[in-house]
Amino acid sequence: MKDEIKGLKDIHHFEELTELADDYIDYYNNDRFQMGRAKLSPNQFEAYVKTGDYPLIQYQNPPAVPISHYQSQTQLQI
Repeated sequence: MKDEIKGLKDIHHFEELTELADDYIDYYNNDRFQMGRAKLSPNQFEAYVKTGDYPLIQYQNPPAVPISHYQSQTQLQI
């Protein structure tokens, strides 16, 4: 995170830091794709695993739904 956020040296107030961190977390969870998660953001990947609908329609051959990965994650949360 610190390598991707520019201007950390210019922050002088805690409120500025929390706003910047919140914006980055929102970006990471909703917009930043990850190659290890079928080229999806974490929220898109979770929806894909739950529904099986691949949100990137430009790909004709979407990757298989990783059910075992999702099941192991939900078992840890219980």
